[in-house]
Amino acid sequence: MNKEELNYIKELKDDDSASEFVDETYGMIRLKIIYRGEGLYFQLNDRALICTISARDAMLSKKSIKRWDNGKLIEEQERDMILGIIRSYYPKAYLNELTVI
Repeated sequence: MNKEELNYIKELKDDDSASEFVDETYGMIRLKIIYRGEGLYFQLNDRALICTISARDAMLSKKSIKRWDNGKLIEEQERDMILGIIRSYYPKAYLNELTVI
């Protein structure tokens, strides 16, 4: 993640236009489509990331979920958890089922 993305994530953490949910298991979850529909901002409590998405086709790239904004690498098991959360909450925010590729 480069410096520009990290700064953008800091801005998005304070952005009131992101869809926000409270999950009993995971805590606070925030989603926002960015980059003209080619990126998805995802926040889980105090950690966040930006992954690649096609909002038009409702498709998300699993390979783009690599690292949290704090620099911590995302392992395969955690990536699957993140994908499950996103797939669960994306339709609540954007009314489309999300396909993971």
